[in-house]
Amino acid sequence: MSRNNYYKSSIKLPQNAQDFIDLIIKSMRYRKKIRLEVQRELAAHFEDELRDCTDDKQKEDRAEQLIEQFGDAKLLGILLRRAKKRCRPLWRTVAARTFQTIGVFILCIIFYAFYISMGRPTVNIDYLQKATNMVRPLADESQNAANLYNQAIAIYVKPPEIAKDSLQFTDSNEPKDDLLIVISKKNSVDELTETEFELLNKWINENSEAIDLYIQASKKPYCWWNRQFDNEKESFFDMVFPELSPIRQISRLVLWRSRLNFYQGDIDGAFEDLFTLYRTGGLFKGPRMLIEQLVGIAIQAMAVHNAFEIIDRQQIGEQMLGRIQNEFQMLVDNGIFHINFKVEMFYVMDFIQRAYTDNGRGSGHMAPIGLQQYFTDPTSDSSYFFALGASLISPNRAKMTEMVEYLYDSYDKLAQFTPFSRRQMNIDTELDIDQWPRIKQARYWFFMIMVPSYNQVLRLSYRIQADSEALLTVLALQRYKLRYGQYPETLDALVQAKLLDKIPIDPFSDKAFVYRVIGEDFILYSVGQNFTDDGGQIYRDREGKARLWADEGDAVFWPVQK
Repeated sequence: MSRNNYYKSSIKLPQNAQDFIDLIIKSMRYRKKIRLEVQRELAAHFEDELRDCTDDKQKEDRAEQLIEQFGDAKLLGILLRRAKKRCRPLWRTVAARTFQTIGVFILCIIFYAFYISMGRPTVNIDYLQKATNMVRPLADESQNAANLYNQAIAIYVKPPEIAKDSLQFTDSNEPKDDLLIVISKKNSVDELTETEFELLNKWINENSEAIDLYIQASKKPYCWWNRQFDNEKESFFDMVFPELSPIRQISRLVLWRSRLNFYQGDIDGAFEDLFTLYRTGGLFKGPRMLIEQLVGIAIQAMAVHNAFEIIDRQQIGEQMLGRIQNEFQMLVDNGIFHINFKVEMFYVMDFIQRAYTDNGRGSGHMAPIGLQQYFTDPTSDSSYFFALGASLISPNRAKMTEMVEYLYDSYDKLAQFTPFSRRQMNIDTELDIDQWPRIKQARYWFFMIMVPSYNQVLRLSYRIQADSEALLTVLALQRYKLRYGQYPETLDALVQAKLLDKIPIDPFSDKAFVYRVIGEDFILYSVGQNFTDDGGQIYRDREGKARLWADEGDAVFWPVQK
């Protein structure tokens, strides 16, 4: 603001007055509009005082007197600034303070963002080796089923392709699926077309050696893979578990061989294959990664559900039923039903050491460059800025590690409790990440992506336990019927007849399975995942298909749902 603009509407003031006013205005250091108002007020005051002066010398002397009365110009400027601030409206004060706070906050974020962007993670612990040591109980490789599984995988012949539309083997350019996909929704050999039956027979014969190795592997006491990374940059995220997919395929192959044996009247052979599947599933349970444990549960579920199918469709003598029950009883007694989270925790801890800095005292901050390596395209600018934003809101390493250890230790302890017991404990809000407050979910966004819903995972392990014990119960009930000519009124009679060691407990009610004699048959069920006895009503989808472990309805084991 020029001096001419200051004084264009004023009478000519002496130079000393103008200089004094300019010094005051300069000392205010305030907004231009307010300074102009103050300048005009001071100029008007000097004009009034100098109006009666007759010459310039008199004006200058009089102005000097006024300047002495005003005192120090700089101090006066500061006082005027404070006075104007006190006189401004409240909303303006609030707005000014708000913008100042926002400015300081943004500045802090910029400095903090620069600080964390300079961080570099340090990998100190070989969690893969720790996981391998936990899975491998001994060094004797002759006891390791993995070697035989690898041999089976190496010679395994994939299923033939079959046209989607014509359902016939074809070499044309028609859309194709492999045989396993085509027959996946069929439960027995007699549901297959003639072409599917021929291809299935051929496929099983081509894999006879692979099946023999698979059977030998299932009889080993342990199974572990000696995994290692090719370089230091690889992490648990790079583990693809190449054996899981082919082992699941070979398991389905063995399942269909069991169905084929049953179709051809070889009941012993059918159940031997189911025993093989159940043993294989047991070898893939904890301690190991969750995905491996879930594959083990799925393989065992195949065996149990198909055992129900055979018992339902075939009249089996008491002696054979006894052998089947005894074999399954030994497998169930030696089985591991509880999910183990220890190796899964190593997976998360490895992520922390690769995504966080380490100050040597257990703390540190998330480093964008460490987090960025886990993105699909770690070189893109968008991935870096996303990693930077995630790093800004994430807790420090000590808090993240503490939360990981707390959660996984809690999950391991809770795995020992049945779903019904956990429901009674009412702990979902504290431990189920889906129920955390939104702010906590945002800060621990990492858990929302990487940590599974423990409640659903733990239920799976108790579902296969319920399936297995229900199968033993049904076998005992069939033996009782053959021995005494009728089904017992209660399950207690099975224990009294020494057909069962004890009455199985439904993990979804912590009571015995619901059992009732209905005419010449019976019903046996668990109250299911809604923890409510729906009177033996199983949930059916829109197509009318029964869903054994749906979120609604009961899990009915017998009669077998078609």
